[in-house]
Amino acid sequence: MLKHPVKMFIAIVVAATLMPAAAQELYGALARIDETGVINVGHRESSVPFAYINDEQQPEGYSIDLCMRVVEAVEARLGKEVEVNFVQVSQQTRIPLIAHRTIDYECGSHLLKVPPTSGALRP
Repeated sequence: MLKHPVKMFIAIVVAATLMPAAAQELYGALARIDETGVINVGHRESSVPFAYINDEQQPEGYSIDLCMRVVEAVEARLGKEVEVNFVQVSQQTRIPLIAHRTIDYECGSHLLKVPPTSGALRP
């Protein structure tokens, strides 16, 4: 029988939480991104100032800046740099592109209309 079962339990919990991220199994989009080295990011082309195509034909805007922060977090999680493949989306195509795994995520601005009877907080 163990003399200090509580200390042993704490040691196991601490060791498990300090395991490097690479030791944890990847699944879904992260596993696909790790395998291919590419992250597919959906963006709008004319939602100024959130996401739009600049004069150099590159995506730009507030949403793009936020998306690049997500890319940085993914790279940190995977421990390597990934190529960013921008894919233009529209209101009609964004959900199907995510559902079919054509894009890994979409960065954009969306209007959410909340019914007055929903009980949600309103501005």
